[in-house]
Formats: sequence, structure tokens, C-alpha cells
Amino acid sequence: MNSALIDKIRYRLNEELVKRMLIEYFVKKGVQDFDRGIYPAMVADLVESIPRFEGKVEVVPVVEETDPLSGYTKLGWNLFCLGNRRLSLGTTEHSDRAEIGDIIKGGVPQSRLSRNEATPKEIIMFVERILGSSMAGQLRPKPSSWARSMVNSYVGRSASTTSRWGFQRQGRLG
Repeated sequence: MNSALIDKIRYRLNEELVKRMLIEYFVKKGVQDFDRGIYPAMVADLVESIPRFEGKVEVVPVVEETDPLSGYTKLGWNLFCLGNRRLSLGTTEHSDRAEIGDIIKGGVPQSRLSRNEATPKEIIMFVERILGSSMAGQLRPKPSSWARSMVNSYVGRSASTTSRWGFQRQGRLG
């Protein structure tokens, strides 16, 4: 088969894998409408939930504005793919510093003031496009049980082999 065709198939399969993993992630989070904006801090655990994205996708909060006297803080949330491709997830406003600590620990704050929220559909399309169009974005599929059983059956069978000195020997492979 043509190597260009194989590469094209590999990229399309990678895009589909990324898309399915992200859809599953958002469904587990309870998202029902993929066209509505979501709270930006909700995707802070994206890499922990999908370990295959480690080193490829990162969610980073950035302090945009802060008032030490009142405790007001405005955070901007960015999603980075492959280090330099950025999607703004939106901004969140917090009136208490303890609330920010809860978000970092994985909690959900009581007040959900946010602006310019990205939709799950935008996030999926962005990550799919970036990881699907780059060799660095290729995700390796987990070996299936069928592949493991084929390897185990091959390793476990007996065969005649030739040693490096030319002698025939009987034994098990593996």
C-alpha cells in the first residue's frame, strides 16, 4: 500500500480516537448540550482523566486581574495543544482566595461567574484538528486483547532454532 495513503489513514484514525475520547470525557462530566458554554475550570482535570493526552494537551489558569484588599481575582483559562497552540476557555471571577484553592484541588466553587466560555464542540474540534494534523500529536492505541493473545500464542509455541554456531536446537521461543 502507498505510504501516503497509510499516513492519511493513520491521521484520520487518530482524529477519530481523539474525538471519541473527548466526547466520552464530556459525557462523564454531565454535559448534555455540546453547543453551550461550559465553566472553564471544569476541564482542569482533562489530562488526568485522559492520560494519553499527557505531554500533548495542557489546561493552564492565568491570573488576569487581582485585588489584594477585597480578595477579588479574575482567572483566564487556556487550553494548550502541543505546547504552542492555544484556545481560550474563558475567564472566571472569584471573590475569595480559598475558592481558588478549592478549584485547584479539583472542587467546584459556589459562585460560577464566568465569561467568554468555550463550548465542548469548540474544544473537541480544536484538539482534534491540532493532534490530528501533526506527527507529534499521534496517540498510540492500546494493544487489544486479541493482539496480546496472538503474541502470547507465538511466544509459547515450540520451534527449532539455529544457534549462532550453526547447531540445531529444540526449545521454546521466548
